[in-house]
Amino acid sequence: MSIIDKIKSVIIPPKNPEELARAIIDKITNMSFGLFKDRKFREMNNFSKLEITEQDRIFNEILVTGIALSILTFDTLENRTKNERIKGSYSEIQVEIASRYPNWLKELGGEENNIDSWRDLIKIRVGEYEKDFKENENEIKKRSDTPLPYIFVTAIGGAKHISRSNKKIMDKIFKPFLKWNITLVDEILKIMQKYLS
Repeated sequence: MSIIDKIKSVIIPPKNPEELARAIIDKITNMSFGLFKDRKFREMNNFSKLEITEQDRIFNEILVTGIALSILTFDTLENRTKNERIKGSYSEIQVEIASRYPNWLKELGGEENNIDSWRDLIKIRVGEYEKDFKENENEIKKRSDTPLPYIFVTAIGGAKHISRSNKKIMDKIFKPFLKWNITLVDEILKIMQKYLS
């Protein structure tokens, strides 16, 4: 992101938060499926030994991690701007992102209890990652100067959920999952730039 783009992101609110959220959720879904289908990632998670329901759970954990990261990215941007109009816009984007995937499932004819479960899971993961960040904020800031520190929290937490806290699997998947989180934030910021233009 160039200096001009950074200034724009603090001064100019994105146009149409609903469209922005839709584009971001589309990107998260596609990237989640890409990681889920990646041969090396599947090997690291011992997919050949897993039942379909467990494989589905892993996909869901990848996806919810991406959704939580995008919400927390806009939360970070909201907290960094002083402009009340922009704060409101970033807050609205967070709401749109949180509801977009469950709404999409509803549009596809998904069962209401499954849709409600997704809404709950998104809230749970966002709350969990916010808490983890607050508990480890000083350590994270000491080790990294990234302007979007939630990347590390979501990568660690997501890897923990994907691996069901199996340390051996978590150690294998952490680096590729961290890279996936970093790439996702880059893609979210690119999408945001399009909506600022």
